[in-house]
Amino acid sequence: MTTSALAQQLFGHATHLLAKVATPESTRLMADLPALPVGTDTPPVDRPVSRFRTGLPALAAPATRPLVDAFAQADATDMSWYQSYTAADFGAAFIDNYGWVEILGPFAPFACESHRLGILLFGPDTHYPSHAHEPEEIYIVLAGEILWTHADQPEISCAPGTVIHHATMVPHALTTQSTPVALLALWRGGNLARKSDIL
Repeated sequence: MTTSALAQQLFGHATHLLAKVATPESTRLMADLPALPVGTDTPPVDRPVSRFRTGLPALAAPATRPLVDAFAQADATDMSWYQSYTAADFGAAFIDNYGWVEILGPFAPFACESHRLGILLFGPDTHYPSHAHEPEEIYIVLAGEILWTHADQPEISCAPGTVIHHATMVPHALTTQSTPVALLALWRGGNLARKSDIL
């Protein structure tokens, strides 16, 4: 398989999941999600966080399992991992425990200027500090459980299958616990390639 073939497979599972766990916000973001353009293979890039992929299926819900299985079982040479932060932002431990594989978007095998779709992975006991970004965002928790903070609301626990919505420039943060966590992230609008603002 190639990076574009894997991205196409993940796209199919992701859009099926988004339709299955539909909320008003996810339905609206999905409404103008483009069909896949012609794909271009991207160079494979590995990151330390990829070591947590194999344990994800046991942490998934039935609805999220097909996407999680495809992600966990994929060959590492078919993946391009990305990071928008550096150790100067949150420290070296964070960098070793975070990264994402982009399916559709500015860096993906399927280039897109309106939407960004990818799978975000965090290692255990990792805190992603408060940040905000111009694009509107939907998270679906795929595997593991997160503690999530939205704006100034109290922290809540989110299990696999939970759909989380972030409006434009609304602060949010998350913390993993004793297991890794995988999230499906869909962005729409704004500057998709711009780094989030750290708050």
